Amino acid sequence: MPVALASSMADPAFRATLTQAVRSTPVVFADGSMTAVLGERWSAKARPTSSTLEAEGVAAYRADDALWQLGLALVPATVVPHLTDDFRWGRLYAGVATAPTQPAIGVASGSAVVLSPGGASVSGASVVVADGSVASSWVSTNGALGASGVVLHVFGSGERLAR
Repeated sequence: MPVALASSMADPAFRATLTQAVRSTPVVFADGSMTAVLGERWSAKARPTSSTLEAEGVAAYRADDALWQLGLALVPATVVPHLTDDFRWGRLYAGVATAPTQPAIGVASGSAVVLSPGGASVSGASVVVADGSVASSWVSTNGALGASGVVLHVFGSGERLAR
């Protein structure tokens, strides 16, 4: 649960222990918000419920929606779990707008990014990498994010991630 994780992530001892565990363990599995905290920034906003899914999907395109918090920066990117099931495409674009020189990685439910010394690959349905290095982004008068020039790379199971 993202909200509960926010208080733990605010504790320097917890952050240090988690970072050391990830760096020293041969295999790490992370799901949901724990996946997101491995990146540079993550959103502590709660996952939408079935009754709020549509409204939250629209809200994710607002510049002030993500409530970004510092992640562990073990992955030099914004990582967005549950990309398709939770309609988090707006969060993916918000990650690009926040740090255009870093990729935003969207992980579909039932998918994983497998990190190894040789690079990163996909296990499961799909992973999307949004590259904003040549993009322009802005905030409209109604608070909605706008972007042009974002390049989306889509990877399927077994493919190596590239930017």
